[in-house]
Formats: sequence, structure tokens, C-alpha cells
Amino acid sequence: MKKTSTARLPRALAACVLSAALAALPCGAAVAADAAAGVQLHQLQAARDADGIVLDVHLSLVLPEVVQDALRRGVPVFFEAEAEVLRRRYWLTQRQARSRIYMRLAYQALTRHWRLAVAPHPLGDVQPAAGLAQSFDTLHEALAAAGHIARWQVASEAQLAGSGRQALRFTFRLDTSRLPQAMQIGAMGPGASGWILELKREISLGRAPKPETPPATAPLPPAQP
Repeated sequence: MKKTSTARLPRALAACVLSAALAALPCGAAVAADAAAGVQLHQLQAARDADGIVLDVHLSLVLPEVVQDALRRGVPVFFEAEAEVLRRRYWLTQRQARSRIYMRLAYQALTRHWRLAVAPHPLGDVQPAAGLAQSFDTLHEALAAAGHIARWQVASEAQLAGSGRQALRFTFRLDTSRLPQAMQIGAMGPGASGWILELKREISLGRAPKPETPPATAPLPPAQP
């Protein structure tokens, strides 16, 4: 059984995150499943509408035992999803837009629930005061929710001006810099591979559409006296 609470989260983000249904969009690219460090990508699909570029992501997370053990001992872990829209013209690459989603996953021993918080800004080490938070009975359910991001607006139409080929670069990772200091040392030492969860993909968005040229208007005839 799930329990949901929201507090001052932008409606657009609340609508796109923790949604199990992914819309079929007219453009973009579907990506075949490809396992990488505990992260398996099933779909990465972008579409351009009147508001800009929106992104649908579906991935599976399998946490190594060392990460699960830390969670059960009360240590929250943090994930970060990042989307960048790039414009390439000749040999130059320019970042036109960047958007991030931050997630905090924690185990509540008292209630035996898994708590997932999501926000467009970095989350604190304690229960966040703002953001979308949801409770789950199992770790599997919490990770399934973290892996579904629907209708995520990653760029506005105003940010997409200019010609050239466009691409979208997506990154999902476990943020080891948010671990307690003693655990950070272990995460970077021998056996650190258990803490490395990161996936990077890039898809082409094609050429940027040329701006529309307003139709020419014929000069008005001179006014008759």
C-alpha cells in the first residue's frame, strides 16, 4: 500500500515523476535494455511540443548488497537524474538547457516503510520539508517508482533557439558525495564498485527547426485626398 504527500512541489514535476504510465510520443528514440552498473535502461524518449522538450524515462534499479545494507541501517541514499540539451554546429558543442531531478531514498525502521522523496532541488539529509514524498511497503516498489519519470520538461521553447543539430544527454547516478564521510572513504576505496551506479546515454533530436519567417506584407496604397 502506498501513501503519498506533497508540499510546495511544482505541478509539472509532480505530474512527471512517480508516474507508472508512459505516454507514446511522436518523436524521440526508444532505447533497448542495456544493463550498466545496476541500472538497466528500458526507454529514453524525447518529444518537442509547444512548451519545449519533454522526456520520458523508464529504467530498472538493482542496488548492490552494500547499498541495501546501508539503507537498512538507516543511511539514506541519494540519486540524481540529469538531462542536457546540446546543440552541435560544425565543431562546436553548446549546452542549450539542463534540468535535474533529485531523489532521496530512506528506510523507516519504525514503520518498516521505504520513503522516496523527489524534488527539483537538492534534498537534505533529514525528511525534506518540500517536495513529493511517497511511502512503499517494499524496496522493489520504491525503486520501481524512482525509475519512472514521465513528461519531464527538460527545456523550454525559449532555450532552444538557434540552428544546428540537437542531442539530448541523459545521466542517472547514485550520489556518493552525500554519504556520511566515513562511508565515502569506503565507497572510493577497495570494493568501491558496489557503490558505483551510473548510466549515461545520448540520443539525437535531429536538426533544430528554422524560425518561421513572417509573411511579407504589401505596402498600403497612398491615402486618397
